[in-house]
Amino acid sequence: MEYMDIEASLYPCVVNMLPRGVPEVQARRLVQELARAITSGNNEQASRVVSMYRAEMVRTPEQTQQWGKFEMFVKVLESFGSKEQVLKYLTVLNSVPQESTPFRHRRTASGYLTNATLQRHNSLMTPSRAVSVYAESFENVERLSERRSAVTSAYGGPVPKRPQQHDTPLAYLSNPYYSNMVPEADVLKYISYTLLATTSSLFPISNQVIEIPPNVPNGESGVFHSIFEAALLYQYLSNQVEKFKVASSLSPLKVNFLTVVSERLREYSRVVNQLSSSIASESVKSIYIQIYTQILVFRFYHGYLERFEQLRGDQLISEFDSLRQHGDPLVKNLAEEIFSTLIDLYMEYLLYWLVRGQLKSTHDEFFVSVNKSADPKLGMNFAILKESIPGFIPPAVAQQIYTVGKSYIYLETYLKEIEWASNFSNKYMNKFADLPKSAIGQPFYDLVNEQHAEITAFINDILKSKYYYDETVTVLKDILLMGRGDFIENIIINASDFLMEPVHQLQSYQLTKCLQESVQRSSLRNYLNKHDNNVIINKLDARLLESGHGSVGWDVFTLDYLVDLPLSIVLNVNRPGRKKEYLRIFNFLWRIKKNAFFFQEEWLRNLSLMRDFRKTRRNKPLVRDIVRKMALVNALKNQLELFNRKMESYCFTNIIESKYRDFQKKLTMKENNSNESFNVITLKSGIKFIDGILKPRLEYLHQLRPDAATVGSSGLKQYNIDELDNLHNDYLDSILDNKLLDAHNGKQPGKFTNQYFPVSLIMLMNQMLEFVLSYAELNGILHEILIQLNLQRQDGLNDILARFNLVMKNIVSCFKTFQNNSFALIKDLKLDGNEDMAKLSRILR
Repeated sequence: MEYMDIEASLYPCVVNMLPRGVPEVQARRLVQELARAITSGNNEQASRVVSMYRAEMVRTPEQTQQWGKFEMFVKVLESFGSKEQVLKYLTVLNSVPQESTPFRHRRTASGYLTNATLQRHNSLMTPSRAVSVYAESFENVERLSERRSAVTSAYGGPVPKRPQQHDTPLAYLSNPYYSNMVPEADVLKYISYTLLATTSSLFPISNQVIEIPPNVPNGESGVFHSIFEAALLYQYLSNQVEKFKVASSLSPLKVNFLTVVSERLREYSRVVNQLSSSIASESVKSIYIQIYTQILVFRFYHGYLERFEQLRGDQLISEFDSLRQHGDPLVKNLAEEIFSTLIDLYMEYLLYWLVRGQLKSTHDEFFVSVNKSADPKLGMNFAILKESIPGFIPPAVAQQIYTVGKSYIYLETYLKEIEWASNFSNKYMNKFADLPKSAIGQPFYDLVNEQHAEITAFINDILKSKYYYDETVTVLKDILLMGRGDFIENIIINASDFLMEPVHQLQSYQLTKCLQESVQRSSLRNYLNKHDNNVIINKLDARLLESGHGSVGWDVFTLDYLVDLPLSIVLNVNRPGRKKEYLRIFNFLWRIKKNAFFFQEEWLRNLSLMRDFRKTRRNKPLVRDIVRKMALVNALKNQLELFNRKMESYCFTNIIESKYRDFQKKLTMKENNSNESFNVITLKSGIKFIDGILKPRLEYLHQLRPDAATVGSSGLKQYNIDELDNLHNDYLDSILDNKLLDAHNGKQPGKFTNQYFPVSLIMLMNQMLEFVLSYAELNGILHEILIQLNLQRQDGLNDILARFNLVMKNIVSCFKTFQNNSFALIKDLKLDGNEDMAKLSRILR
């Protein structure tokens, strides 16, 4: 019975939809086979029947287009779940009045809204399109609107006649479209679960994807796409929070940020639960409106969790600080909320460092960290990470914060001023506690500045009064830079005997005895038995450098001064792993002093020999010849000795003493120094005024506020420990930076010889040493000749005189080589273009 009903209802529809030219017999046979396929329950059977007949009937493009619409109609029939629905659908179609002329044999005006006109527009509005296809994408809405406009418009066609009135209600025509749609009441039952990222039968969730059923109207489907963004964001944020919380390497600032995100997720859950309790009175659109703000909040957090692993904690707090000035109120409030949470922890970092000298952060999210590459034996291995300074702390204040904590450690650990450090800590802990909570502003900066001034002034006083900083700096210059010439001369005199011996024969007691005697006989004895209990002078030491085979004491001897903790932190005296500046300067000066000593020793010896030669009355022609030749040799010797003295004087006066005076000037500089140079501007009228703002006098600052001036009781400018260390390093570097001592750091070689000045100088000193050694050998030969003359022995005298003449030639050759190289050096100095080098060239001429 069902087959007959379906066949009868199917026939009028099929006949109207088939292309023109299809025989009636084939049309009826097609209807019969379609009816059998539909009643059989096999959905695919109907499509196979249509495909078979299409191959037989379709011949033209027009037929192809019409047949496509027929296939759409068959798919709609296949989509129904029962024969009763198919029969009901066909009955509705047949109940719509048709014109007498079949569709394939008539033409209609394009302006009428009829089934025929709708079929000519890809069936976008006809029941021939499956509900599932119709609802599968809301992107068709625009196309649907265009088609609807094209059909309902009378543009380009005849004026339509008034359609015939029918009694069929519109609901009767629309019910087939919505018979398979999910009711909104059912959607509301499941939507609260989906919003909390819980899968359900209606909205399954897998792999961050929510599946929307196909039998949902396009309008509601679009709303679901928007509303379920909250669910996907909630799921993503929840997963990321759980993922990062189990990571043991997570920094405290990041943990605090995740805590804020977790609280927002819980707040969202409470909002959804409240909606579920009143879900019966809600609609999908009203739910979207109520959670819209939550979606914006989740988007904000999503951006940061996406790059969470790449961001440091200090970068997070800096970003949220900058967003506190954002123009969007929502972004501003979110940033304020997160910043207020993070700043509490960051303030702990700051206070631990400022009042205890402790690093609470171990994840490099604080701008002070332990310098792992530094030598731990040196102590104070801290570094300031400029890239980690947050935006709400000015760089100058960050530098002060770094210095205060480091100075506190220096006081407590190295200077052993534990009581003062404890009082300092308690005092400023209370002051910081009085500041507004979770606020870093000008009051905080002022307090840090006050801390810095107080602890720096105290450290300066302790270093000078207890650890003899000023005296140590002076002794270093007097000893290692040979500022006390009498002490160095005594060293050379006392050590000259054993310094000629091979290195392996030298004994340590010889060096110790030599130092003790030299101190007693020189002006350094003023340091003995003073208020320091000989602490300053007892740090003087002598040692031997590593040597090669055949070296003698002169080659490896050097003086040293032992500067230990805590003074070594602010005075770099040959630190391990450093350039050993003092040692380099001493070795250079030692060459000059050594040559000067040899020249003096051999000159005195030669004077004695010449005196004896003049007293002898035998072989007067020979004696006169020797005396004449020695006068020429001494003239050459005097030129070399003069060159050596000039170099010694220039190095001491123009390099060492000059840089030492600059160093002392900085150390003894007064705050608001009246001798400070100012930029003076002179007007055309002759009136002079100072360009800039003058600082107030120190006395006036003390009247306003006793701790306002960052100076000690002496009124001197106070340097922190890093500044003291840098001042001393700059002092040594300025000495070594001279072109006579340094061939690196961008120095240019001489324009005439293409040799660096230090290379030329060392070569000249070696040539002077070679000359004086030949001079000493010549004095020895003179002594032998004198003995022969006094003994009146002629045997062997000729051999001795031959040696004398040979050594004379060597001396003349050494002098000529030295003279040529010295002239070349003088020319290099003159062509260098530097005023100091030009001055030296005039001195050496």
